[in-house]
Amino acid sequence: MYRYRSILEEGDELLGRLLGYIQTYEAGSKELPSGVRCSEIYRGRNVLYHLESPEGDYTVKHFGHLARARQLYYGWTDTGKARRSYLHALQLQSLEILTPEPIGYIERYDRLGGLTDSYYITRYLEVTGSSLQAQAREGGVEPSLTRDLARFLADLHTSGVVHEDLSPGNLPYIYHPESDSYSFALVDLNRMHFTASALDEATSIGNMDRLFAHPRATEALARAYAVARGWEAEPVVKALNRVCDRFWLKRLPKLALRHAVRYQGVSSTTFLRLYGQYLRWRRLRHLCPFAPLRTRLREREQAFYTRFLEPEDVRRALALREGYTHSPIL
Repeated sequence: MYRYRSILEEGDELLGRLLGYIQTYEAGSKELPSGVRCSEIYRGRNVLYHLESPEGDYTVKHFGHLARARQLYYGWTDTGKARRSYLHALQLQSLEILTPEPIGYIERYDRLGGLTDSYYITRYLEVTGSSLQAQAREGGVEPSLTRDLARFLADLHTSGVVHEDLSPGNLPYIYHPESDSYSFALVDLNRMHFTASALDEATSIGNMDRLFAHPRATEALARAYAVARGWEAEPVVKALNRVCDRFWLKRLPKLALRHAVRYQGVSSTTFLRLYGQYLRWRRLRHLCPFAPLRTRLREREQAFYTRFLEPEDVRRALALREGYTHSPIL
């Protein structure tokens, strides 16, 4: 059983037609109706489509398959991701924060009330850039982009908006060459919440921990954000560097595993075994009272770090904490 929700007068009928187009495309059929084109924007756990049709230009997010327990939980509590995305988008609109215009959402339920499938549909938003990945990883700092991003984030936080996955891919932007300025939008809205008042300094800074990995970009953002909020810059720089170090240290094992499998030809089993050895050596070195043994353990750690961890230790946070030698941050 399908359920359609939209605040548009023609919403249910429109959503039904758009669902038909998407399901035809997903089934592999090349016989889409005249005037309808569908292309894949992104494929991962969820799939994002650009749908061009006589009804208009839309973005359709098809959420991935859920485990049975989660199907029942979302179905019985009416808290599915598509529904949350839609309601959050309406709330952002009421706060005059840019996000692709929400059209509606579609959910499919089984006989036990489990949520087995869902789609979130918005008006297609033409953007200049869909990601801030270059700034995040490579440290590229464009002053006007950094300034306007900081202002956008400050507006979010003073409005009580907490996006729980504030990452480079969730902040598409539009460049305005006549004024050398940028407008930012917020996407991937199912994980966020709103507060009744502006976020305090600690919460605001903590919300930006995953945005930029590169220290140069982090410092530039911190200084611009401090200006936007009317705060002293140096404490903001220190605090943002601290929370970013903590976040990326936590992510490092997963990123290093992916790098080893993709680029070094190492199996995940082998990497995990070697990483377990590395952790034991590190723990023993911290506990060992004998200097010669500590030196030998550090040498083993250094070899593992250089081979597997350094490529993804973008901030060199682990190297600085543990005293490993490392290449400079470019």
